[in-house]
Amino acid sequence: MYRLIRVFYLLLITGTMSISCPTSSVSVGSSFTSQGNQVAKAVSQTKQETQSVWAKIRDIFRRKKDEAGTHGEFCSISPNIAAYRTWSDQPLFAWEGSVNIIQVRSSRYGKALWSYQVNDNQTSVIYNADGKGQPLQRGKEYYYWVEYNTTDNNGQLITDTETIPFQVMGGEAYRIIQAELPAEHKTAQLASYFADHDLFLDVVRVISVFGDLDNWKTNTEELYQEFCE
Repeated sequence: MYRLIRVFYLLLITGTMSISCPTSSVSVGSSFTSQGNQVAKAVSQTKQETQSVWAKIRDIFRRKKDEAGTHGEFCSISPNIAAYRTWSDQPLFAWEGSVNIIQVRSSRYGKALWSYQVNDNQTSVIYNADGKGQPLQRGKEYYYWVEYNTTDNNGQLITDTETIPFQVMGGEAYRIIQAELPAEHKTAQLASYFADHDLFLDVVRVISVFGDLDNWKTNTEELYQEFCE
């Protein structure tokens, strides 16, 4: 009799375990499903935010292109006659065309504060990237001077020059923006902020310097080409 009771007790325990295990499996499966949904939602939200930022960037590029007018064999993207002011005191110079030398001057015909010999196929550089220039002062106007290659009416290769003024934003305005900038300083957030404030030169700088992902690089190159068409 004792042996029968013991066998019945063991069967009861085994049955309870077999019933409870599926419940545990369902609970774990639900947890993984929930986490997967959260990850998918976060990825989708990030993708939508990036698309929204690129819509802003494309819009400001289109507007500045229309304001800047037509371009020749040399096309200055940053700075240009439609985008004068920069928040950064180390602006990015970006262009399409065959450039030999760029300089930054304190006056149109003054001495160069920085002179840079452009490498073959190079299309952008940050001010004073080689450390040989003088710091730019906030609130001051400067002149971006470029020597580039072009052809004359006879098809002969010649050099020509172009000078474009730009201004480094003053200290008070700089500090206001500095306080408002996104704390994490992510590329998309910075580009969005500068686009909202019509700071085209800083938009170009952010997407060119900090947009190290392949899709950012591809989109930026396309924007450059479209701007100079």
